[in-house]
Amino acid sequence: MKQSCKALILCSCFLSFSPVWAGISFSGPDLNSKDQLLFTVETQISGTLPCKALFTVPVTGGTAAASADAAEAAGEFPTLLTCYPERMELLSGGTVLQVRNRYGTARYDLKGSHLEWSEKIASIPVNESRRLPVSVSPDGKWACYVKKTHTADGPLIIENTATRAQALLSAAVPVAYDSVPVRWAPDSSVVIYENGGSLYFCSPDAMFQNIQMAERFRRIGTGTINSVQFTDDGSIIYIDNDVVYNVNLIGLYTAALYGPFVDNGNAAALLPLPFNPRTDSFAVNSSGSELVVITGGKLVSHYRLEPGRFTYVQSLYSEPFVDERCSAVGFSVIWPRDRQPMVKIDLISLGTGTSFSRLYTISGGRTQVGVVDMPQCAAVSADRTRLAVGTSDGVVIYSVPDGRVVDQLTRESVISLQWDGNSVLYVGGEKLIQKWDLDQKKRQVLYVSSPDKARWNIAGTTVVAEAGGGIYEYSRDARTWLPATMPFPGGYSAVQNGRYRVYVDKTQNALYENALYVRTLSRGAVTRPLLAESVRRQGARRKVALVFDVMDNKDGLCRILASLASYKLRCTFFINGDFIRKYPLYANQIAVSGQECASLFYTAADLLTDGFSIDETFIRRGLARNEDEFYACTGKELSLLWHAPFYRANDVIIKAGESAGYMYVNAAMPGYDTVTLEQGMLEGHEYLASGKIIDRMVQEAVSNGRKILAVSAGISRGSRTDYVYDNLDLLINELIDAGYEIVPVSGL
Repeated sequence: MKQSCKALILCSCFLSFSPVWAGISFSGPDLNSKDQLLFTVETQISGTLPCKALFTVPVTGGTAAASADAAEAAGEFPTLLTCYPERMELLSGGTVLQVRNRYGTARYDLKGSHLEWSEKIASIPVNESRRLPVSVSPDGKWACYVKKTHTADGPLIIENTATRAQALLSAAVPVAYDSVPVRWAPDSSVVIYENGGSLYFCSPDAMFQNIQMAERFRRIGTGTINSVQFTDDGSIIYIDNDVVYNVNLIGLYTAALYGPFVDNGNAAALLPLPFNPRTDSFAVNSSGSELVVITGGKLVSHYRLEPGRFTYVQSLYSEPFVDERCSAVGFSVIWPRDRQPMVKIDLISLGTGTSFSRLYTISGGRTQVGVVDMPQCAAVSADRTRLAVGTSDGVVIYSVPDGRVVDQLTRESVISLQWDGNSVLYVGGEKLIQKWDLDQKKRQVLYVSSPDKARWNIAGTTVVAEAGGGIYEYSRDARTWLPATMPFPGGYSAVQNGRYRVYVDKTQNALYENALYVRTLSRGAVTRPLLAESVRRQGARRKVALVFDVMDNKDGLCRILASLASYKLRCTFFINGDFIRKYPLYANQIAVSGQECASLFYTAADLLTDGFSIDETFIRRGLARNEDEFYACTGKELSLLWHAPFYRANDVIIKAGESAGYMYVNAAMPGYDTVTLEQGMLEGHEYLASGKIIDRMVQEAVSNGRKILAVSAGISRGSRTDYVYDNLDLLINELIDAGYEIVPVSGL
């Protein structure tokens, strides 16, 4: 009886919580007397940022369909009037604001007040993941980015932002969605990058004049980009194992000339613990005399270097971040000139699963000075005295390092932020792109990101949009949006003008919710889609389930939950009884996060180990015990899905689970991300870095049709150089790019 009732509850939950892949939809068609059609395309693809774009297109030249087909054949596309600010960068000495989204790259001329698309796709994006970051030099003259050519890596490119000339810095560096692995000198004269486990420096000017020395003469040392930081005067603090070096730019070029005969800089101090550049990070004050080191994403240490002495650093403060109410998923150190440092710790609540940030000052101790609810993006002013945090309800400006709220801007969801110096902030909102001068208390709307609604004006000559509480009109001559000179047009949108009638209706393309059709009313009635691609017969997106095995370690759990929350994905967590007993707060965190919870049995033992005699009673009792312990811990029920520890089961075990009402789940590539370096060397197990594992997982889905992909939440013994959960965004975006909908197992 218990199992039958539970099955009914389970089905109800599946119907309530299964994610909806809304796809692409057309709305708001408005046809003017000059046969110009205005319409909106809304993209709601699971795992990506929702986006609403406004277009115009002429429907003249005989029939609208013929016109649209001819435009597609010529590689043309309706004119895009809005620009969604998924990423923003400031170029050319602060005169150009670059805005990037799924439709391409646009550049807003801040002097001429108009926007031009430098790159734009000629279709509606149906399988588009998030934009990768770009690192721009302080003077805006140069930009570095990774051009993704494989699942987890690609060439590191440096580009002249004015001429778009490019040069290669490294043939293959890891792809990351939060940063580019480079460091810029404060005067933009030098960039440091990583290549093949070593760090190198480069002069962009010399590289583009073809007078750059060979790379082997520009080597700083081993490590990753986490191993280096610039001071305000352009010196470099470089950490190799436990030695802290202070390197000046002159020393870099001296080492380039004399190669191995001259050390790179002066050994300035020793750290009490070795620095691991894969897991640790550090920040430096303006003079290079103090460091804050984050060890293993847990331990926060503040050190002072003894001037003129090569000895151990002086410890000013060192303490792990431990809080039974929340877990840390990220650390950022903000260090204003001649002031104490502030640390922003991004957290996820163990009780509610919500994300927030705390601000702390670090000076002989850790003092909380502020809390940020539900941050979506953040940026620091050039002098590092102001921290801007974008939320779903606007921008909050904090004073650094005291954490006081000194300003609040706009009242819309904020997608991206970009400082120009110390007082001007560009805010990329869901509705508007705005420029705020905080010192002058001035606000300027630059462009419309996405409209609440849009219409032609009464004369049918100008597009008018309502967005973010204001009304704006589009100037075709200036190619920008200006404050409207009249109220938003009343009445209804025009759907016909005597020559054409437009309407939204169903489509046989499952990637679209609907299609926009144009009917010719003269010279022989004919009805065709505005965009042929929107009605091409196409099946629904393929589905793939991401499952996370939570056995006896919690190291990756919070990062996994934070990642899934940022992509608004619901997946399946298989939870073992050992984990529930060891980490009840974290087991509850999974439950309150809204993720699907399934059983990984009550013990972490290999059920096929020699010497064990497994029968139906043992399996039934083990599943029941895990149910009861999970319920006692969380007040919630496990779903009727399970798999044995390490995915090792035989027919007896699987049938025993079925008799208890459970469905057994097998996954592709189980355990590859739990193979340790020690097992690889001593036991001959195939060890793969996380990028290779992700590459194979995607291949299993795309080429072999595997629908369930398994990721471990952590290993309790041994070591790895990296983990799949650290690069979960790579896996998610690669699956989205391949056209998959990511669902829990129950959604298959």
